[in-house]
Amino acid sequence: MSEQMKVGVTLHSYIVDMKKHNITVDEAIEHAAGCGAKCIEIIDAEHFLDWPHPKMTELFRVKELIESLGMELVNFSQYTENEYSAVYRCTEEDKIQQVKESILYAHILGVPMTRITPFVNVDPANNRVIEKCLPFAEKYNVKLCFEIHSPAKPDRFLEVMKEFKSKYLGLVPDFSAWYYAGHLSLDSFKECLPYTIHVHGKATSIIDENHEEPNIPYRDLMNILKEYKYTGSIVAEYEPAGFDPRASDTRMGVESLVKYISRFI
Repeated sequence: MSEQMKVGVTLHSYIVDMKKHNITVDEAIEHAAGCGAKCIEIIDAEHFLDWPHPKMTELFRVKELIESLGMELVNFSQYTENEYSAVYRCTEEDKIQQVKESILYAHILGVPMTRITPFVNVDPANNRVIEKCLPFAEKYNVKLCFEIHSPAKPDRFLEVMKEFKSKYLGLVPDFSAWYYAGHLSLDSFKECLPYTIHVHGKATSIIDENHEEPNIPYRDLMNILKEYKYTGSIVAEYEPAGFDPRASDTRMGVESLVKYISRFI
């Protein structure tokens, strides 16, 4: 049997309920496993209350919970800060230290990649941050990845990939960038695939059985991934929007999205 894409869940999908204290990180992980997820993406400050000084015992406890449920922690995501307060803008050295810390946490936990965003990572003036962090990523065998999220376009990200030509630098296409209203060509998605190491399967509403996600050309995007023989991770990212009273039920949203993505595998 040929290798297939690994369908998982980013815990960001549960953020609405987490903010309301309706679900804990542990409960979200257990729910994702119950939906059939094979892998998990976690975000530093969003899922560890004592960030930026997390207890290593807590990090490993969460990882062990994920693995005990038959899943893999595939992406340790970072919200790279551009400012620490209203009066302090991060310097280049601050950003370098943030990225290096995320690389180290991923390495210690045995996670293959860390997404660093939001970050002006495609601005030539900031390529020095990438340049200075790549040797560190290589040393600790962790890939840095940049998310292409609506309204961003892939062009500048692709320029950076071609400039550095590093196997330790990759892309995370978020399906929101190719939503119908944005009129972004599917060819631009294909151009990202040689550099793609992780994918965000986005949805903003609950997808009923036998229905389609109304805002994103899922079938086309998934077929492109299959034709390319992409076998990496794709995580369901549920971000509820609109006035559907069911939409705020993140558990239902995640369950419907994992099932929906799995249809195309």
